[in-house]
Amino acid sequence: MIKFFKDNLSMMWKCILYHIAMMVFSLIVYIVGYKLGNTVYIIAGVFTIIFYLFLIYSLFIEKGAEDKIKIDGERMSKNNGYGFYTYLGANSINLLLGFIAFITYFFVTDGSSAVNGIHGAFKLIVHYYNAIYMVITAATPTFPAIYMLTVIPGTIVAGVSYIMGINGIKHFMPESKKADRERKLYNSSKECRY
Repeated sequence: MIKFFKDNLSMMWKCILYHIAMMVFSLIVYIVGYKLGNTVYIIAGVFTIIFYLFLIYSLFIEKGAEDKIKIDGERMSKNNGYGFYTYLGANSINLLLGFIAFITYFFVTDGSSAVNGIHGAFKLIVHYYNAIYMVITAATPTFPAIYMLTVIPGTIVAGVSYIMGINGIKHFMPESKKADRERKLYNSSKECRY
């Protein structure tokens, strides 16, 4: 497990940086959306979620395409779970904060206590760390597991896009003319060898 973290630290760091950048972006979008009304707030929330998932998609499909070259050259073995594990590793902070907020929720009392303060602090931290999904977490304030469940969409997108990348499945983005020429040139040179 520690070896996996060490080997994939740069990819996890990219995921964390994307998450922090989107957190700040989504907070700004939500503030503006909240001032303009509930409809705009919900539309802004859906937009930030889709935009964040697209960033994760592009990051992992690119990594999958890079690894496909290594797999085809037999310098690397195929690992279909890489996208899932790496994204979960990058979101271990999120899962830990969500788990603490979830556990302390059951010990909250009506009066003031240390547990109420701990729960409130962790809930606030995880709420803003998960600002990308704020439209969902704000709609379900009494469901404490929501903070751990927000990891699921990104995990699915990361895993599926990595698998698409290592299997050479073309994504919906058009291929550039230069890349198309290089692919044709590569295929024609491969045919000449035999």
